[in-house]
Amino acid sequence: MMQDSSIAHQIRTLRARHGWTTQDMAEKTGLPKRTLDSYMRRENPPLPGLEALRKMAVGLGVSLDWLVFGEDFGGARGYLLAHMSARRAALPIVKNLYEAIEQKTPLPVAEYVAMEIGAAAGEFAKAVAAYGLTWKFTEAVVQDLNESLTKNLNAKEAELADQIENLKHEAAARNNSE
Repeated sequence: MMQDSSIAHQIRTLRARHGWTTQDMAEKTGLPKRTLDSYMRRENPPLPGLEALRKMAVGLGVSLDWLVFGEDFGGARGYLLAHMSARRAALPIVKNLYEAIEQKTPLPVAEYVAMEIGAAAGEFAKAVAAYGLTWKFTEAVVQDLNESLTKNLNAKEAELADQIENLKHEAAARNNSE
């Protein structure tokens, strides 16, 4: 069970790390200075409600996991965030590649595609972490993305395989008629 002082400790740590005053933190979170002071008390601090926790996480740029549990997206959680972000970033780019193949337009250089996916994944991960989502939510999103991506890629792969097979038959028919 979480001790009452753990959130207070995290808020004090964040204040000290950034050199913020309680007023600075109040402005960032939209919470009254007095309320934040009470959450940071060393003895018997009140536990913030969910809305106050969300405002603190978003306003102060930390995850709910870090604020409540003293942990951030590290280890398995970091993997999940990176995985989810990469999948999410890759979806529109892969779709564009399939469309380019279908339209027989030149494909971008692989390094450019990788750079685009990396940049988009970084922005998505930053947004997820700043929003204060928990790792359980992140894990659920990764599973949904995996299922969706696998389904879409399998459908596209089958469609492209059919197109390739048709092209082979057309080429064989041309060769036989010559």
